Amino acid sequence: CISICVITGCEKKEEKQKETEKTNKVKTTTDITKKNGTLECTRSGEIDGGEGEFNYVINYKGEDVSSIHSEESVKSDSSDVLDTYEKSYRTIDGYYTGIDHYIAKVNRTSNKVTHTIDIDYEKINIQKLIELEGEEDNIFENNKAKLDKYLDLAKKMGVTCVEK
Repeated sequence: CISICVITGCEKKEEKQKETEKTNKVKTTTDITKKNGTLECTRSGEIDGGEGEFNYVINYKGEDVSSIHSEESVKSDSSDVLDTYEKSYRTIDGYYTGIDHYIAKVNRTSNKVTHTIDIDYEKINIQKLIELEGEEDNIFENNKAKLDKYLDLAKKMGVTCVEK
């Protein structure tokens, strides 16, 4: 009886937590309750030969994104899969070499590749980013990273955000 009660109690707590997460999801800027704050955004799923987990911490002031901390991890038992992701991440990072306030690093273990990026949008040269990334499908407007554009992009990518 004790184990059944404990399991039932956990299930109810998990259900309540899932309901809370559903109601706290931020899909547009109208869902945000604070003028300045932090959003925690996540996505996970299967990739060819492994699993991916993608976490983003978005700091914002009003309508503008002030910084992003991105941590993308790929787990796999296949060294070929890990090699592919590590090479891809390092190639991408190479394009951003020399752009101040864009810090990227790749970490590899026996079964995981983690790609971490920190961008300070208040200090970075936005024009350099636009030159590199292009005018289409970016999050910039009038040389500012816009929160509503980030949320639109996140939604397209299957990323879910909640206020911290």
